Formats: sequence, C-alpha cells, structure tokens
Amino acid sequence: MQRKSYKTELSEREKELEDRNEELEAQHEELTAAVEAMINKNDRLEKALEELNIRNKEIDQIVYRSYHDLKTPITALEGLLSLIEVDTEGRDEYLAKSKASIVEMKHLLRMLARYSSNLVEVVKYSRLNFKEIWEEVLDDLERSVGYNVVKITFNQPNEEIISDVDRIKLLLYNVVKNAIDFRSERGRVDVTISVKHTMLKIQVADNGIGIPAEVQPNVFDMFYRGSSKSKGSGLGLYLCKRTVEILGGKISLFSSVNVGTTVTMELPLKKVEEN
Repeated sequence: MQRKSYKTELSEREKELEDRNEELEAQHEELTAAVEAMINKNDRLEKALEELNIRNKEIDQIVYRSYHDLKTPITALEGLLSLIEVDTEGRDEYLAKSKASIVEMKHLLRMLARYSSNLVEVVKYSRLNFKEIWEEVLDDLERSVGYNVVKITFNQPNEEIISDVDRIKLLLYNVVKNAIDFRSERGRVDVTISVKHTMLKIQVADNGIGIPAEVQPNVFDMFYRGSSKSKGSGLGLYLCKRTVEILGGKISLFSSVNVGTTVTMELPLKKVEEN
C-alpha cells in the first residue's frame, strides 16, 4: 500500500481540526444559549417571587384593615342583641338595626374577597357586557351614603371589548364610590368608557369638593386619607392603581378644589380573535 504523502496527511489533520473546532464552537454556542436561558428564567422567577411577596404583604395589610372595619358592625350587633334580651318593646327596631349590621358585614367580607382575588388571581379575559357590569356596580353602590342624591350618568362604547370583567367592576366601583363620598351639594358623576386608538379609556368625572394640590401625589397610596370626610379604609384608589398595573395600563388624576375630580384609566385593548 502506498503511504500518504506528508502534505496529504497534514491536510487531513487540518480538516479534522477544523471540523472539531466547528463542533466545539457549536457546542459553545448551545451552552451559551442554555446559560442565557437559565439566567432569563432565573430573573423571571426572581421577579415573580418579588411580586408574590409584594402581593402577600398587600393582602396581609388589607386583611388587617378589614379586621378593624368589621369590628364596628360586630360590636354594634353584640350591643343590639343584648338590648333585645332586656328591652322587648324595642325588639323590632333592634332587629332591623341588627339586620343592617349583618348586611354591612356581608358587604365588607365581599369587598375583602374581591380585593384579595384582584391581587393574586391571573387576568381572565372575556367579552365585556357593560350593561350587566354597570348594573352590578350600581347594586354595590346603592348602600353608599349619598348615592340617592348624586346624579350618575354612564356612557359605554359600541365596540366589542375584551378584558377582565371582575377587575373592570372593581375599577368602576371604587372610583365612582370615591366620587360619591366626596360629592358636592348637587353632586354629579359622569362615567365614560371609550376606545382610543389601542386603549380602552375609562373616565370618571365629578363636580365634588376636589383634592388640594399638595395632597394629590399621595391619593394612590395604601390607606391614605387626605380629608376629614374620608369614610372608607383608604384602599379604593390604591387598589385601582394596582388593578390598572396588573392589566398593563396607567391611571391619572386631575382635580381642583371646589370644582371636581377626573380620574382617567387607560388599559391596553386585547383583540377579539386573540381570546
């Protein structure tokens, strides 16, 4: 057998080295991609864990505040039951007030469940029926002091909209409730829902007492009460801000003392065919 020449053998060795080098480079690229994927996954997990910790703290604070809010109707109910035992003549009045306390507790518990689920549940997209949504919001608002003396208007879009039904209800309820609480003598609240480019725009405008400029930067903080007229837990606008963030949107507020307040929420539209 004829022996290979030195040049031929060298050329074959060089080709083997090139092939091996290409193989090593491919393996290096695969390994680099795998490491980058692991780093990205780890970053996502860290962000998810951080968000979970934030939401757990929020829920703890909401539960704590709700516990104190529930003490008022529970204490009232205990007192009324004691009166029923000793004062039979006033029993009907005490029973009526007891039922009102129970209704108050049920409402607070329903709000607690709604607020908590808003912070932890994934976004559930579905087609919005604004007529039904608004009717349910009004049912919840009926128990608000001042509801019957405030004129409320509601305008909805003609377009078919997809979003999270429960979170849209929460947004509408809290902003309108806030407008009712801080109403003027001839209170008016105008709710307008429209589509602007690629955004769903929810605007709630009132002619209430307004918010001083120095207070406005804090109105979206948890438990913040910027006025002696504040009756709630200080969660309303805070939860609206968090809800809007969860839906990937933005919220803004414009207000003038003795003129009124306008809250605007813009949420990214989800296409019908994507659902």
